[in-house]
Amino acid sequence: MKAELRDALRQLTEAELLEVRDYVDRLLARLRVEGVAPSGVPEGLRDKRRFERYSVDLPISYLPHSAARRRSGPALRRGTARDVSRGGLRFVAGERLRVGERISLYLPRPAGTRKLLAEVCWSRPCEGGFECGARFVGLEGLLDQRPGLPHHCAVVLACEPGPRRAALRNLLVKDGYYVVEANGVPEAARTLQSGEPVIMIGAPAMFLAEGERLARECEDAGKRVVTIVLREGYEPNPETEALVARCHDHIANPDRPAEVLVVVERAWRRLAAAAGRRPST
Repeated sequence: MKAELRDALRQLTEAELLEVRDYVDRLLARLRVEGVAPSGVPEGLRDKRRFERYSVDLPISYLPHSAARRRSGPALRRGTARDVSRGGLRFVAGERLRVGERISLYLPRPAGTRKLLAEVCWSRPCEGGFECGARFVGLEGLLDQRPGLPHHCAVVLACEPGPRRAALRNLLVKDGYYVVEANGVPEAARTLQSGEPVIMIGAPAMFLAEGERLARECEDAGKRVVTIVLREGYEPNPETEALVARCHDHIANPDRPAEVLVVVERAWRRLAAAAGRRPST
């Protein structure tokens, strides 16, 4: 519990703030691509919002800083986010939170949680507790930077259907990515025709099929495509090792969520840098 209290009061580093911004942008981009429309203003409140909000049903944890300093009550409280934007979120808490209260928010990730700092802007009773609006703290200057990636940036899974591909898809969707599953080289190649940025994750057999068609088309697309090869399960040979050298990155063990997320986030930052946006490193 002491560790949780210390972490709640810790300020985020600049690198962590950039990662938070990128995570929120990925989540919102995925919601837009999936057809989620911006949500309306809660009844009884004036519209002071700078950014469009999108409805979600997302379990979160939070800790008021005043409680952390007093070391009183349970460490992390549970709540549910009801909508989110680049600048903040609306959530249901089990207690009334004071306007102006600083809180640490923890959003779920497939591998752990992601911490944000926020300030409560309003709070009112609702069914099941208290509805609260909070703005993210520390992101103000970063939000003014031009978004570097279009809303339709996709992670394409160019590998055989089955439990592993399903697990990869679920993992990446939960971390905010928009995921496309491609069955065969023609489907994977078609995802490159839109001109939008793509993170292409493929098995060696997919990249090398049909005379290396997919590998060549990814290379022809230039900096708007990042290629990642899945290495596990393939015997090292000159052909596959040459492919690994041609791809931007590789995932040695696709069954390790932390490794997958690190590699894919590295690809996301590479695309953001190529698009002229400050990368989160």
